[in-house]
Amino acid sequence: MTVFTKVIRTLALLLSLLVLITSFGALLNSHLYQAPAILTLCGLFLPVIIVLCLFLLIFWLAARSFWVLVPIATLFVNYPFIIAVFQFNNGTTAVVQETQQPITLCTYNVQGISYGQTELTLRLLADFVRQEGIDILCMQEMDEKAKTITDSLMASIGGLRFSVTAPGSQPGFALTTHSRYPLLNAVDRRFEQTGNHALHVDVLFQGDTLRLYNIHLQTTHFNQRKQGLEVEDLVWNLGDKKGKANQLINSLQANTIMRNQQSSTLTTAIQRSPYPVIACGDFNAHPASYPYMLFHNVLEDGFRSSGKGYEYTYRYLGNLLRIDYCFHDKSLKGLSYRSHELDFSDHKAVVFTLSGARAD
Repeated sequence: MTVFTKVIRTLALLLSLLVLITSFGALLNSHLYQAPAILTLCGLFLPVIIVLCLFLLIFWLAARSFWVLVPIATLFVNYPFIIAVFQFNNGTTAVVQETQQPITLCTYNVQGISYGQTELTLRLLADFVRQEGIDILCMQEMDEKAKTITDSLMASIGGLRFSVTAPGSQPGFALTTHSRYPLLNAVDRRFEQTGNHALHVDVLFQGDTLRLYNIHLQTTHFNQRKQGLEVEDLVWNLGDKKGKANQLINSLQANTIMRNQQSSTLTTAIQRSPYPVIACGDFNAHPASYPYMLFHNVLEDGFRSSGKGYEYTYRYLGNLLRIDYCFHDKSLKGLSYRSHELDFSDHKAVVFTLSGARAD
């Protein structure tokens, strides 16, 4: 074995161990209410870790080395995360009786309808609602000033005659729910010290009642604070950018704790609901996070129950982040789950179809 080969194998081994340790850190992060900042970063970089792990798996297989067990162990540790972003078509299709009518809902962070002209954008969005046969549309980061035109277009073009709006405590942070079916008992659940909030309404559907949560959890502010920073600044805090890197890490940590608290409050309320619950929206949390774990413990992830292929919902950062979700009561049947890359926002629109009737 040449010196060069030894160096490559040593580096690959060190990287393999680092990947495994980082994966354990991400796993701990998903189960700790107030995880250290380093574990929060482990979870944030987990998609990159998975990609590295696959390359290392191929490397050790080609080398016919027992060190292949390290990337295999890493994949095993990350299995819950992997199946939350990638699903094979399992070939199972829920059977819907003729007397049951599926219900299709869409969750979409519209980023204040800031891409293009507001009325034109809303007309295109309403046309998308009509084409996809969407029965309920939940929007986050809605501009309150566009409420009148939004209600009108969603009713006339999209066929969603019922609507509820929860004004934001900050501009562009309103939540709106538009529905083909009557909406009752709207409650705006505001979180302390933030503009984020959640709107829950009761949907009258086929003689039954479903409780729908339209959720916008604590924003990361990552894009606003990362300007001028490189990855090594986040990891090592080197050079003149140390203060800015510390500020970014502290902000990520503070927002993570707030998001965990908000998730705990909402999942507690969901467990007390007298009706089956559907919870959707922009959670600002990846599948290896504490909020995802909380919601998945009490509800079913629509993508895991009826999706297929690779799923991401944030259109930038290399298409690596899934932060928008549709969760549903375990008594309901998921039928299909898909996301659409529209040009109206930095998020994708998630469309989920399920049987409104409870499973026996």
